[in-house]
Amino acid sequence: MRRKTVLHGMSRTPEYHIWRSMLARCFNPKHKAYEDYGGRGITVCDRWRNSFVDFISDIGMRPAATASVGRINNDKIYEPGNVRWESRFEQMRNTRFNRIVTIEGISKTVAEWVELSNGNLSRKGFHRRLCRGICGVSLLAPRSNSGKARPA
Repeated sequence: MRRKTVLHGMSRTPEYHIWRSMLARCFNPKHKAYEDYGGRGITVCDRWRNSFVDFISDIGMRPAATASVGRINNDKIYEPGNVRWESRFEQMRNTRFNRIVTIEGISKTVAEWVELSNGNLSRKGFHRRLCRGICGVSLLAPRSNSGKARPA
C-alpha cells in the first residue's frame, strides 16, 4: 500500500483554490485573465509561488466567505505588504480603471468623493465638474437650486 503525502491538508479549501487561481492568472498564458496579470508583468513573489503554506502564513485565512485576494497597489506584484483579503466592494474600488482625484493632498476614487458628499453630489455631476475644469474643493461644493455648484 502506498501512503499519501500530506503537505498541508488544505488542498480542498477556498484559500488553496484562490492561491492556485492567483498563480494561474500570473503564469499560465492560457488563463482567461492572463493578459491583465502575467501579460502585463504582474507575478507572485518566489516565497508564495513555491509554497501555499508560506502564502497562508503571511496573509492568514480569509476573514469572510466572500473575501478574495487583492493587491493594494495594482501595478505591483503579489507579495507580502501588497496583498490583503478584500470584499467584492473593496475589489471594485481598487481597479486600475478607476479615476483617482486628489483634493487638498488626499487621493480618492470618484465614487469615494461622491460618497463623502453625503448626497450633495452625484457621480455624473462630479464628472461634469471635472470635464469643465473645476478642481480642488470646488468639486465637492453642494449644488445650488439652479443645479450649479456654489463657490467654495
